[in-house]
This record gives sequence, structure tokens and C-alpha cells, in this order.
Amino acid sequence: MRSAIISLLFLIPSFLSAFTLNEWEKNHISWNAGKTGGIDEQWDIQFILYDTMGEIPCFALAFYGDYLWTTSANQGNKYIHIWDRNGNLITSFDQHATSYWGIRDFCTDEDYVYGGWENGLDYYDPQTYTYVGTIPHPVNMIFPRGVAYDPEGDKGNGSFYCGNWSNPMYEMDRSGNLIRILGPPGVMVHGLAWDDDDPNGPWLWIHADQNGNPYMLQMDPISGTYTGVSFCTGSLTHNATAQGCDYTDEYDPLFSTMLVSVHGLPAYIAGFEMYPLGPPPQVAVNLTPLSPPIQIPASGGTFDYNIELTNIDTSAISFDAWIKVVLPGGSYLEPLIGLVDVSIALGGSITRTKTQIVPANAPPGDYTYIVNAGYYPEVCAGDSFNFEKLLSDDGFISSGGFSDESIVGDNPGIITVSPNPFNAKTVISYQLTADSYVELMVYDVQGREVQSLVTGHLSLGQNEVIWDAEDFASGIYFVRFQAGDLVESRKLLLIK
Repeated sequence: MRSAIISLLFLIPSFLSAFTLNEWEKNHISWNAGKTGGIDEQWDIQFILYDTMGEIPCFALAFYGDYLWTTSANQGNKYIHIWDRNGNLITSFDQHATSYWGIRDFCTDEDYVYGGWENGLDYYDPQTYTYVGTIPHPVNMIFPRGVAYDPEGDKGNGSFYCGNWSNPMYEMDRSGNLIRILGPPGVMVHGLAWDDDDPNGPWLWIHADQNGNPYMLQMDPISGTYTGVSFCTGSLTHNATAQGCDYTDEYDPLFSTMLVSVHGLPAYIAGFEMYPLGPPPQVAVNLTPLSPPIQIPASGGTFDYNIELTNIDTSAISFDAWIKVVLPGGSYLEPLIGLVDVSIALGGSITRTKTQIVPANAPPGDYTYIVNAGYYPEVCAGDSFNFEKLLSDDGFISSGGFSDESIVGDNPGIITVSPNPFNAKTVISYQLTADSYVELMVYDVQGREVQSLVTGHLSLGQNEVIWDAEDFASGIYFVRFQAGDLVESRKLLLIK
């Protein structure tokens, strides 16, 4: 299962259970801007479309063939909207549903798009955009506000999972007959989605309101119990509530997609990456320390290394690259920095020389430094070497941080330093592609912060700052840039 979680780092890496506000902001895009953030994380945003229809926002949504289906309502009028991949409205037509809010959630099979409402499941021909018929819900069961289709259910004939707020969830066949009752969900169910791409599944995903926020909750449909895996879908808006959802492997050729609808101020629909599709990339990884054996003093220090990533596949490849550090005692930090999205042409390779800072408070002992390539956390290839952090003079062992460095990428870098080497003053320039919270720090070779140059929110565009090192001794320093999860460092040589 591809279940990566974003790691935002400064000196001590930590794992977060969901995107922070900054993670949402960096992906705050219009539909036609396409996917951002690369192919690095499960729940990475593939697209966002805000409500611009001037109506009660979207309830149901599904992706069928090349088109996104959504529903909305305005003063009792109920519509189905069809969108292309670029967010262009293709057509709109009336729903068959006659209740005030109409269809609340969609699901699909090979032939039809199904919408749940008070009378059961209406199904539509996706080729002609016409209503075909209605499957009634079982007697004595509440109507399907949320609905998902299991193609292998009912002994291979296909079945529907249905839920409505806190009422008992149930499974019914294609004629509307009750197969089984799963029991109360314990949450306010608005949407359901069937996920059969995870080899550890299949899973039934529930889009529900929980503790004042909308969440996607993963359930084992066999036992009817939650797995503990969840993701908050409403962090991008205020007063958020869950609506419909859908799972598809047709939207993106590289990854399957979870679609969600969220009401709030503003309301939006969004697509999130789930699992890689197709075979893993064939890549060779070579990691070489420049001056082995590496022994870091108790007071901290640095080491240099080369990374070479080579495409040995039969076509161009894209994948994640990340650093893992195994600490003394066997625990590990992974990923040490935010994941890097790498693309390599057929027969191509990428080579980088990088520097790792090991601070004084890193625990002494033997370390393993690893570079992995694949779809995080699934490793397709990797390489490693060992280094040692020496014991402090008084024998005191402290648990501490580990500083990070950017590793690989497709561009020459975010920051530039000129002149370098320099005498007393140098200009550090960096390009922001969006308004960001920026930190720009200078460290010595022992990993100690010696000066903070920038801390705060800056506007997009070219920025620069002068480092006046008149009061500093000659030697090697490092400037470290961070904007969101983008991290990059440069070696500085001060000569007086």
C-alpha cells in the first residue's frame, strides 16, 4: 500500500498525520494549472475546482471515461454537470431525482453512472447523458446518501454499498435486494467510494463529518470495521462539511485518484493521488561518499557525497527520491527531507554532489546513510554507505536533531550565491514561484546556526539578501533555504 505521509523538516524530522495549512497553500491551484507537488505523496492534490456556478455547491461527483460528473442544486432545481479534464463545462442537464436536494453521491460500473437519492439509485447512460432507470433501495432501509459499487460483490454479479449519516450501512444487489447490514458507522456518512487497487484491500472509503471536520475514513468491508487510516479533506476551507466522493484509476495515467466534494467557505471539489499504476520504474542508484571513512567529531561536522540516478528502463521515467538515515540503535529518519520528484529521459542520468550537516546534538555511534528511489514508501532501488559520529568527551549521549540537505532535482537550484568564494560580503538570491513563508539561515561546519538572514512571508518573484560576514572568521559556511517543504543549501567559502 502506498501510504506516505508528508514530512516537513527543520532540524528534527517529524511525521504529520495530514497536510498542514502550508501544504494546502502550495497546492492551492486552479483546475487548468494541473497537478502540483509531483508524484511524491499519497493524498497529494491533483486538482482543485472551486464553486463558480452560483448554486448550492456540488454534492455528488464521479469520473467516467474522460469526464467528471458533478451535481448541484439551486432553489430546488437539480442539475448534473459534465466537465472535461481542463475544467471546461461540456453540458448540463436535469436530474431525474425529484427530491429537493436530488442526487447526493455517484458511483459507476462499466455501463452506467449511478446516483443515490430518496427513491434509490438512478442510473444514467454516460454516452448519451440520459436517464435509464432506478434501482429501489431495500424495504425498511434508508435511502443511499452515500453509494459505492463493488464489481466482485454478490458472488461476482456486482453489489452496492449504501450509507446515510449515522444510520446502519448496508450492501444490496443490483435489483435492490438487501444482502447484509454492516451496522451503524459511528460517523455522519455523506459519500462512499470503493478502492480495489490496494493489494492489502479492498477498502470501503467513507467521506464523513467527524469531530467538526470532513474526513476520508478507511473501512474493511468484510468485517465492517475501520482500519485507523484517515485523511482530513476540509483543511482548505472554513466551516467544512463532507459531501460525495469517488475513486477512479482513469483520471491520471500514473496514479489512481480519490475525488471528494467539500462544502464550506469556499466550497470545492478535489482529486488526490492514491496508488501508482503500472510497473515500477527501472532506475539504478549509486551513492558515493567523497572522503571515506567518514568520522564526524562530537562537536558536529559535515560530509560530502555524490548521487547518480540512471534510467535503465525502456522509456522516460518519473519517480520519488528520498534520504533515509538509520540511527545508532536501529531507529531511523525517513524521509530525512521532503520527497524529491525526479524525471529522467530514456537513457539519461542525473548526478549531484551534496553536503550533509551533522549537528553536535546528533547521538554518537554508527549511522547508515541511504538514498532510495521509487514510489514512496515503496523502494525500487537504493544505495547506502556508513559513517560514524564520535562520542563526546564527557560520555554524555543526547537524543538530538539531524539537519537536512536537498538531494536531487531537475533544475540547477533555487538559490544562488555571488560572489563565492567571497571576502566579507556576498549576495544570496532566490526565486519564489508563489507567496511563501521563507527561512534563510547560515550555519558553520559544525551544524550550528550562526545567523538568521530571512524569517517571514515574502511575495513571489526574485528576492535577494546580502550576508555581511565581516565579524565572522574565514572558513566554510552553509546557507540553508526553506520555503514550505522546499529545502536547499549552498556551501559558502569566506576568505579574508
